[in-house]
Amino acid sequence: MGFWHELASRLRLYYAFSMKEVRDILICALVAGFIFSFNDWGSATGFDFVIGLKNLLLVSLLTLIAFFVHLTGQRIAALAIGFKAEFKLWWAGLVLSIIFVFVTASLFGRAFTIILPGGMMIAMLVRHRLGEFRYGVNYWENGIIALWGPIATVILALFFKILLIIFPHSWFLQKALLINLIYAICSMLPIPPLDGINIFFAGRALYSVSFGIILGVCLLIYWANFWLTLIGGIIIGLAIWALYFAFFEPKGSGYETM
Repeated sequence: MGFWHELASRLRLYYAFSMKEVRDILICALVAGFIFSFNDWGSATGFDFVIGLKNLLLVSLLTLIAFFVHLTGQRIAALAIGFKAEFKLWWAGLVLSIIFVFVTASLFGRAFTIILPGGMMIAMLVRHRLGEFRYGVNYWENGIIALWGPIATVILALFFKILLIIFPHSWFLQKALLINLIYAICSMLPIPPLDGINIFFAGRALYSVSFGIILGVCLLIYWANFWLTLIGGIIIGLAIWALYFAFFEPKGSGYETM
């Protein structure tokens, strides 16, 4: 009970988002809302501003929920081990996401979506790290904290998948599922300052297996049922991990003996 009591205390003290974070998250949600609703500005008869605006607001709400859950996963994981995770907006990533939508729409007649909103930075809570091994910030803990963002996003996607079983024709739930799947995969890319780069530096083996599992689970969530998703995702992740060690991980220690 001591751990949970301490975690609850840390959440009360440090969980709240700063005003800057709230502003940046809202900006990301609006940009992501525009990106994910790009194909929904109208009906079968053509462009409709009212329908498009309604869809933009609904999708922006969904992306806001996705960002909140993603960042909450990282925030709780960070506080559990004595750090505070803070969201850092990546303007270049948002611009690239918008450009990608327009380019794919012009090439294929329908936009394809990515979202690169930014990542997390961690700060040490000194009095909560006393006595810990390697006092200070290290790559492994940074990577583990970052990984909990995509994990939380995948869990949220599973929740929407279950709701879709009950309401299979819901546009709102289908859009919510797609947003979380794309966000989980994009956040795992090993590009600064996305979560994937922190996981990669924590360990290439950790990155290969976690990226494989998350990619596999996301693909199966979209096309398969719940249990096949769970089992298949693990199998795909382990397969990618094995392929990584077979073809990419250098053999031996990397040092030549004299």
